Amino acid sequence: MPALPFDVDAHRFLIMSTIQKFGYSCCAALLALLVFYKSGPWLKWPKQGKSRRIERQILRLSQLPPEILVEIVKHIEWNDVLSVRRCCRTLHSVSKDREVWLSLLRRYCDTVIPRPFFLSKPVELCSGDDLEARVVQWWTGWGGLQSTVQTFTADDSIPDIWGPLCPLPGDRYFLYKTKDGSIYYCNPGQPDSPMHLLLPSPYPKDPCVSVCVAIDVIGTQNIDPASSLPSASSFEHRLFPPVFRLAAIRRSTVEIWEIRPEVQGETIVYSARLLKSFVDNIRTTCCSLLGDHVAYGLRSLGRTKIVDWTAVADERPVVGAQIALSSPLYILLLPRGRILVHSSYIHIADWNACRQLDSSPIRPQWKSTDEFRRLHPYSHPFYIDNSFRLLGCSRAGRALTGVIIKDSDVSVSDSVAIAKLAESTCPAPLL
Repeated sequence: MPALPFDVDAHRFLIMSTIQKFGYSCCAALLALLVFYKSGPWLKWPKQGKSRRIERQILRLSQLPPEILVEIVKHIEWNDVLSVRRCCRTLHSVSKDREVWLSLLRRYCDTVIPRPFFLSKPVELCSGDDLEARVVQWWTGWGGLQSTVQTFTADDSIPDIWGPLCPLPGDRYFLYKTKDGSIYYCNPGQPDSPMHLLLPSPYPKDPCVSVCVAIDVIGTQNIDPASSLPSASSFEHRLFPPVFRLAAIRRSTVEIWEIRPEVQGETIVYSARLLKSFVDNIRTTCCSLLGDHVAYGLRSLGRTKIVDWTAVADERPVVGAQIALSSPLYILLLPRGRILVHSSYIHIADWNACRQLDSSPIRPQWKSTDEFRRLHPYSHPFYIDNSFRLLGCSRAGRALTGVIIKDSDVSVSDSVAIAKLAESTCPAPLL
């Protein structure tokens, strides 16, 4: 093995001290220099001797054993990894290594990539190419997507399919409904993919059943300390939850289901188990599910209701906290007993702190100064830097606006901030 400015022992890398591992970071910088050296023939050094010395170090670096190069490449950025593979065959092979892209994914998650960030299948089944595609897709955004046109044929055996209602974790499969309230799932990325029944209708003979659904996405991400879902305890399970919960409200029936995905070849098959079912006087416009609580609008009282579904007793009135907001367009339960309700304006209330005071409806502690257009039906918040981020469009300035809610014990009014991200010069849509 050629000599290096520091000692390298592949078999002892895992037990190296922090100072020793810092050497790999230095070596990663040298590898980045290799990228510029190979891709930029215009690069010239002031002194010829220095150029030869650096070239010798670069050649020594590229001749290292593959397992050492893999450890080095883990320390550089994703776009540098793509550049490195153009240098030589050895580095091309190293840049494709699965451990490189898994390490990059671990480094980026929670630092630059917010939660939730889903994979289309369990981590252990993802190849290096799968992980690379997911990381690169996030960084390149819309600019990295290829424009495609696909023709879809409806499943003739299932009449009157409507949707999509919302995506399932993994963003490959979406939920759809029929007029009788049955809920199906399908992968719209595969035009020939059939519809699969997930939840049968509680009103199979009714030709017109209203439906709204909500997935406990936050509960899969190990954010809420009160969550009763054990599946979010590991990094791998956050990327592809092995179990999650789904609330389905059809007419006046509220159902909480446990959903489990199972990988079968290149497809995912979902199974459902009913956890709870009860009836309430509901106005089915939207709902939200977080842990042991489900929120929905009440038809007659003009309020938003929050219910501990695990405590609902059979044949007994459904008891829960009530927010003095009618006709919600969007509801989002948040950790620490908070709820966000969009009804023209965006309101946030701390229902957990107020529900013990009296039985009167809770007044929101925060209200936006601007009205917002209807949020996307299955918008979900992003979580990073101990705060939730939600995107919306204000009506007045037609601006893309971010709502930032700190996940802390401070008062609601002190935990919310508004950030204007972009303004539109196009005419306002008729919504």
